[in-house]
Amino acid sequence: MARKSQERLIDDAAGALREYYAGGRKDADLLKAAAADLVELRSRFTRTADGLPDWSGHTGPYRTAVGEIYSRAGLSAAEREPFRKTFAYWVRLALDDRGIPSEELTANGIKPLNPKARQTKKRTTDAAIAATFAPDTTAANRVVFAERLLAQAAGEDIAALAPSHRQVIRIALDNIAEHTENLRGAVAGDPSADAG
Repeated sequence: MARKSQERLIDDAAGALREYYAGGRKDADLLKAAAADLVELRSRFTRTADGLPDWSGHTGPYRTAVGEIYSRAGLSAAEREPFRKTFAYWVRLALDDRGIPSEELTANGIKPLNPKARQTKKRTTDAAIAATFAPDTTAANRVVFAERLLAQAAGEDIAALAPSHRQVIRIALDNIAEHTENLRGAVAGDPSADAG
């Protein structure tokens, strides 16, 4: 498939948004298509500080292109801001779909996790916390929920913490390792292994 020109990206995104917004066709595929075009546009503009693509969409030329898209789509200045907030969700998903390295996203001030994944992560964490305190929770459920909580800890986030906070994490991880060994013994059938 041939690479679209910048003008074609602007036209296609504007057409999809016009059909969605002004045409009354509330089809998520239109927003997805327009978002993919905006992400492609972002890839073509570079930040002067480091030469990376403008994944966050903050360069002047990119913003000018987006203003043109909204104008061609028929969005008035008053309509743009509320629509932009809704549309940002789809653009963020399109960034993830593109497979951009997390380092590039982070350098652009974008969290590597898309909104849908963050929502799922929050639900998992909330469920794990609720299950931990539920009276009828089985040991298996508590172990699985604990694993899910640990899986959400990001090493790069921990590495950036103050030394005192990293020390607290180190102590907690040592305790977790001890509990893990005790539980391994119990899983293997040694009932005395859980006596900790």
